[in-house]
Amino acid sequence: MPKELKYYVYIHRDPGSNQVDLYVGMGQGDRAYRIGNESYSDRHPDHQSKLKELLCKGWLPHEWIIFDSFWDTRQEAFEREYQLIKELRPVFNRKYGPKKKLNDNDVKIVKDLFQKGWTRTAIGKHFNCSINTITRIVTNKRGIY
Repeated sequence: MPKELKYYVYIHRDPGSNQVDLYVGMGQGDRAYRIGNESYSDRHPDHQSKLKELLCKGWLPHEWIIFDSFWDTRQEAFEREYQLIKELRPVFNRKYGPKKKLNDNDVKIVKDLFQKGWTRTAIGKHFNCSINTITRIVTNKRGIY
């Protein structure tokens, strides 16, 4: 990754089909390569299992990770990530997975938990929604939760 560009947007794509987009994410450093483990992971358990399955089948991370773009700011990367998620509708981005739609009461609870010091990751796991959704709620960005 070029040193002058701090953030990137990446895609996890099933290398066996090269058609199935598994996940779109934004990151820094080695984020795109992180799989997680049983004690801690900020990845959805099904996503984590799929990445481990790919490893067991002999696929290497560079065969399933596609770097889409590089950005100077987190906001620019976030906007591209959001655009790509809407366009590709990847399997493991939770907006398109099995989750309930957050109602007005849920939104109030999310804001309250954030005020009490919960991390966005913990709140996302609690409601089974993405960190991006939690970020939009706590920063009062418009959108469908």
